[in-house]
Amino acid sequence: MTQGIEWLRSLSLFLGQSYGLTSLGGFGTVMRVSFDIYWGGAMFTTECALWAIVVLFFVLVCGIIPVLVQLRRTARQAEDFLRLVEPELRPTLIDLKEVIQSLNRASDQITGGMEKMGGTIETITEVGQTVRDANQLVQHIVFPKLITGAALMTGLRVGLRTLLVRLVGRR
Repeated sequence: MTQGIEWLRSLSLFLGQSYGLTSLGGFGTVMRVSFDIYWGGAMFTTECALWAIVVLFFVLVCGIIPVLVQLRRTARQAEDFLRLVEPELRPTLIDLKEVIQSLNRASDQITGGMEKMGGTIETITEVGQTVRDANQLVQHIVFPKLITGAALMTGLRVGLRTLLVRLVGRR
């Protein structure tokens, strides 16, 4: 603990003498920062906070420089990679564009075919309904009359035969 205080004291003395820090009202007099004077006051806390900010900024700068260098290398490698891939990528993109256009045409044709099929299916439905109506007409109107007509014809035939047999039998 004592070594840390001695180090901070020597650092503050060094900064006070080296950088010519002056007090606000001293008109050029060198202000010496001593922890003996400011040990428990607000100035000590403010000064420590400022030094902490300076140290953190220094660490931040030291940490960000390698990141920026690596970012620059990565960007350069990405550009080199794109330069190598671009000649191969261009024909692939053109082929992809043609495939997409073919798919769009096929989709349009399928849509047109579905519309035609829709019309065909509607026509088949109408024909089926017409056949069903004709079947019902035959069942409800023609069959009863046909049966009645067939019975009448059978009766006439039997009656005519009987009449012929009786007439021929008298002669």
